[in-house]
Amino acid sequence: MELRSSKQTVKLGLILFLIYHIAFIRLSYISSYDSIKYICIVLVGIFLIFHYKYILNIKPKIINIILLLYLCLTLFSAYINTNTMYMRNTFFSGIVYVVIIAEIFFVFEYMSIKGHMELIIKTFYKLTLFYIILTDIIMITMPNLYMQYGGYYLTGNKFNVSYLHLQLIVLFVQKCKIEKKFKLYEKSIFVVLSILTFRITIFVNCSTGMIGLILLLLLLIFSKKMLCKANTILFVLIVSSSFLFLYSDVLSNQYVQYFIENVLHKSITLTGRMNIYTSLFSMLKNQFLFGYGFGSSYEVCTRLISAVNTQNGLLECILEQGIISTCLLLILIYLVFKQSEKYSIRSTFCFPAVVMIYVYSLLSSVEVTLNTSYLIWIAMIYATCISNTKSKVS
Repeated sequence: MELRSSKQTVKLGLILFLIYHIAFIRLSYISSYDSIKYICIVLVGIFLIFHYKYILNIKPKIINIILLLYLCLTLFSAYINTNTMYMRNTFFSGIVYVVIIAEIFFVFEYMSIKGHMELIIKTFYKLTLFYIILTDIIMITMPNLYMQYGGYYLTGNKFNVSYLHLQLIVLFVQKCKIEKKFKLYEKSIFVVLSILTFRITIFVNCSTGMIGLILLLLLLIFSKKMLCKANTILFVLIVSSSFLFLYSDVLSNQYVQYFIENVLHKSITLTGRMNIYTSLFSMLKNQFLFGYGFGSSYEVCTRLISAVNTQNGLLECILEQGIISTCLLLILIYLVFKQSEKYSIRSTFCFPAVVMIYVYSLLSSVEVTLNTSYLIWIAMIYATCISNTKSKVS
């Protein structure tokens, strides 16, 4: 019996290893990484086909229904824009994105049903720790690789590297909650990881990563009950993404001006973001419902407004997927947090995932953070709710 359980743990650990390399990380220094990712996607898909009955029995079904509606509309948007882009095949990009998000949710749901939520945390923590150590060593000892690979480190650009460090802190706190240990040794590790993250954000010159660290540390001691409310996350997400439309009023404050110019060392126009936002409405007027198709942002923005993307979470979703898909995404987030209210997720090891969602949501005011990583943490919260539902029933 123990041997069978051990084999199952190894098998599930392998699936998590594949999911991690599909969605959680991208290795910029491996030229064939996309091909490796596609193989991983197929292998995870085969696994889910053999275990689809578990997914069909999950309750409440409404969240998976909304998820599938969101993915279908995102794919439809990508399909109708197939021939409008020169550099990007939006339909193929849409298929890959849709399959990845579906696999993340369904694998996490299966793991939850089988009682392996802790395995997700521990596996992701070990892999993230490994890649962060590797990335940090390479960026310090072989700095020429950064220019050689077009401004990318091993695990991506400065934002990817900074956010990966933030996620390591979250995974570490989750691991401590699982093991019910947060004594002097664990607290020391937490401080070391925080200092390391701070130093790395300075090294890669990522001010949003530094702000993200501050937000993360503050939110970890914030009111858990308040953060887990569905209305709160929706309010924070919408207000954050629309914050800079009120920019002129906010910027008139002398303390805000001081922080931007003297602490962040940014221009008062926040690196041209305001110019981007003023151009977006004319760019979206004919594509508001279904967007330009998944993966189109770089080409559309460089062609029409001379920017690499919208530099805003919700606006990026609207630009690529349209307002209907974006509304479905917001409904999905709301329903997952509604479940977290119901099953007191604030008392579980998964609460730090809620904090990570808030960090991403707040940063969406100035960066594109409502991406695959964001949905990984949403899926983790939902899977924890399923686990709590199962334990209450039994």
